[in-house]
Amino acid sequence: MLIVLLAFLTVLMLLEQPQLLMPAAGPWALGGAIAIYLLVSAAGTGINTLLSVRALNHRGESAWPAVARRHRAYSAAVHFWLIAGLAGLILLGLGRWVLENRFVGLLPLAPQLVALSPFAAALFLVWMGDYPFHRAFRLRVVRNLAGSAGVGVWSLREYLDYNLRHSFLFIAVPVSLIVAATDVLRLYVHPLLPVRLADPMVLIGSLLVAGAVFLVCPLLIVRIWRTSPLPPGPLRDGLEDTCRRLKIRCRDILVWRSGNSVANAGMMGMVGPLRYVLLTDALLANLDDRGVAAIFAHEAGHIIHHHIPYAAIFAVAVMGLCGAAADVLVAQAGFSSWWAQGVMLALLIPAWAWGFGRISRMFERQSDVTAAALAGEEPLESWKDQPISQLGAATFAMALQRVAQLNGTGPYQWNWRHGSIAHRVGYVLWLAGAGGTPVAVARTVRRVKIGLLAALSAAAVLIVWNLVR
Repeated sequence: MLIVLLAFLTVLMLLEQPQLLMPAAGPWALGGAIAIYLLVSAAGTGINTLLSVRALNHRGESAWPAVARRHRAYSAAVHFWLIAGLAGLILLGLGRWVLENRFVGLLPLAPQLVALSPFAAALFLVWMGDYPFHRAFRLRVVRNLAGSAGVGVWSLREYLDYNLRHSFLFIAVPVSLIVAATDVLRLYVHPLLPVRLADPMVLIGSLLVAGAVFLVCPLLIVRIWRTSPLPPGPLRDGLEDTCRRLKIRCRDILVWRSGNSVANAGMMGMVGPLRYVLLTDALLANLDDRGVAAIFAHEAGHIIHHHIPYAAIFAVAVMGLCGAAADVLVAQAGFSSWWAQGVMLALLIPAWAWGFGRISRMFERQSDVTAAALAGEEPLESWKDQPISQLGAATFAMALQRVAQLNGTGPYQWNWRHGSIAHRVGYVLWLAGAGGTPVAVARTVRRVKIGLLAALSAAAVLIVWNLVR
């Protein structure tokens, strides 16, 4: 998902700076450059997969951790090429051709989609080339979970379909809606407005559209992904009762169809009428009702503590602050205005990589503690102030470890947004053993939220100041 978002940002930023774009190349030169881009993408992935699968076949199970690390490192290099190569194509002729083509340049969203099309084709080739390694990985998971119900291995078609829906369209659909609406405002509304008010009104309109898309996005995503309502029964009744007692509103509880290959749960939506809780088919097939309820409680924790709105606040605040800092730095250095976007991106990437990852892991910890508290024997109404029970911590820890096993995730495998399973399990068990309550974690997160609100206020002041100066 992140690589798709970076590709969109690359296209949007470069097409906004036509002075950087070289004259449009001839069709043969441009076609040849695109062919080289696709060939390098496919070859890099193919070689990575071939070496990884061959190492597994020759060295066996003991080689898996080292092979997996090397495969991830080489995959990161291929992903870097996908973005860098796309930027090169746009700068060296594709961008100018897109903007000057009379059938493309004057249509909303068309320039961006055409410029993005080589990346989409390259990403498809990368998925195809990576499939043999994915299949070897899933077969290893199935062997290690012999006797488990509902653990599947995707065919190539299923693998491509899942990636298309969950990695590409998940980002492409909402971003495309925002870009299309912004283009309509620029092309058709901007000329009708007073000169002095045109730019601020278009910016405000774009922000309002982005907010609206963000709100209604869950309605789109649950249709892009393969989902269906959780069938009636004791499990659904218990989860709905938990929602009522915790005063959580959601539109529906859905089964997330993954071909029994992904054990996961998720929550999307900022407001109750547009909020969904999703539980994958593999999760439901391999955990008992108590384990599913514990994972559900983790997702409920994100709702109770308003983690999604604060994640959105972080995104807006960081973009506003990095943009303002870039403007100041560029103005002080005396560079041309187009440098501001490059400087903003240079500031935004490390700020996002460090800040969002750290905040996300903190939110995950709070939801872990919430799940352990809710999985205990205490009444739901008093979970915030009661010590976490050994039973609640053990129930959530076992459910989380089971999810990791079903996904083939090692206990010490670190994740940017979640940390490691071992660390998460160890913390909730330690907290229960120490007689701790959710209050201590809540205090730390409360300070983070206050900081985010302060950052958002500062960003809003700077944005308004830039508009009126």
